[in-house]
Amino acid sequence: MKKKDESKVVAIVYFCDTLKKEIVMKDFGNNLSTSSQECEICGSHGSVTLYITNCECGKFHDIEINSW
Repeated sequence: MKKKDESKVVAIVYFCDTLKKEIVMKDFGNNLSTSSQECEICGSHGSVTLYITNCECGKFHDIEINSW
C-alpha cells in the first residue's frame, strides 16, 4: 500500500496595506479560510480566494490567489 502524500502549508506571507509590511502567518487557527467557486451559469470561470480574518492590523483581508 502506497503512503499518502503528507505535504502541507506551514506558513503564508502576505502584505498588509494598513501596516505597510509583510506578515508571516504560521499559526492559522480560525484565522484563515479559502473558497473555490465555479460560475453558476456557465461553469467556465471562477476564482480561488484566501480570507484572512484576523490580521495584526485588526482588519479582514481577502486575497485572490487565482481566477479563470
